Amino acid sequence: QRILMGEDFGEQVREMVSELVEGAVRVHLEGEQFSEEWDLDSLFVGLRQIYDPAFKKGDIDLSSATLEEVIDLAVDDALAQYDERERLIGEEQMRSVERAVMLQVIDTRWKDHLLDMDYLQEGIHLRALGQRDPLVEYKGEGFDLFQDMMESVKSSTVTTLMKNNPEDLAVFTAVTL
Repeated sequence: QRILMGEDFGEQVREMVSELVEGAVRVHLEGEQFSEEWDLDSLFVGLRQIYDPAFKKGDIDLSSATLEEVIDLAVDDALAQYDERERLIGEEQMRSVERAVMLQVIDTRWKDHLLDMDYLQEGIHLRALGQRDPLVEYKGEGFDLFQDMMESVKSSTVTTLMKNNPEDLAVFTAVTL
């Protein structure tokens, strides 16, 4: 509803970028006790799925870097690139692009979610055979499916905005809206 009303989502998109980049850094580095044990190759593979990092492995000092410093480095880099995209196509155009991308992604993911809920509904009666309350199971799994859909919306929105050329994004808006 808010997207259709033309609301500004610039700040929410920046938060989504920050959350995804931070999550990628945490997934790839958090389990290691010492920074010397970090697998920077897998970190950069994970970051490239979201955006193309401007910093290199050599910019991270493995002898003294902390997880929070790497998170800050990656998030600042991603947000700087996002700001540069906004500068290139203009602030007003960027807001239109954000709305168009979010609308398309939500539409696609919502349809997929409804199909998933139909499949869940068709098979939920089998839970009664396993001595489980089908209603409780349906609610729990339905909530999990909804959470997955919301994460997918966030991820798809950010990667679409960050991985496409700014010129292509401007055209995307004209075609979508």
